[in-house]
Amino acid sequence: MTRNFGLVGVAPSADIYPVKVLDDFGQGVVSDVEKGIEWCIKNNIDVINMSFAVPEDDPLLKNSINNALDHGIIIIASASNSSDENVGYPASYPGVISVSSVDIKYSKYIKSSNGKIDFSAPGVHIVTTSKDNGYEIVDGNSIAAPHITGLVALLLEYDRELSLSDIYSMLKSMSVELGIPGKDKVFGEGFVRLTHK
Repeated sequence: MTRNFGLVGVAPSADIYPVKVLDDFGQGVVSDVEKGIEWCIKNNIDVINMSFAVPEDDPLLKNSINNALDHGIIIIASASNSSDENVGYPASYPGVISVSSVDIKYSKYIKSSNGKIDFSAPGVHIVTTSKDNGYEIVDGNSIAAPHITGLVALLLEYDRELSLSDIYSMLKSMSVELGIPGKDKVFGEGFVRLTHK
């Protein structure tokens, strides 16, 4: 008997390169992140998803991020799961698209931080694959950021010449405001949908 089940990503035709910079416990050092970014630059990667956050600015991380941006790489980063005003880094850097998560009712994820948020995406009770070749349900901004990364991959599939400014404008045009009018510190430009308004 054939079973037809599984998960399909936002951008199923995209090539995904899992550049490991953290250990099995999600811990690591910035110098390893720098090496990962350098690898992406050397291998002409179009989009980098960074589903982690460090609490303080780090010159080495900032320089690496700016180097990738200078090479035309689009960077999406999750906000910190800190429940405070510290979005963390790299999400707080200019040029990095920062993402927070919302639940099925478009309410803020309880652990989301406030501050430099650009967009919101699904990040609560998300079904995903697990390390044991099964499935699990997860929460967090780290889950929301890949939704935006996949959408950016789709946009670049449509036009490889899109700039960061183009990408941001297109994401904004696909966003539904959730908070106060205009960009805010909780939801950013709003919840990004896969279709234009």
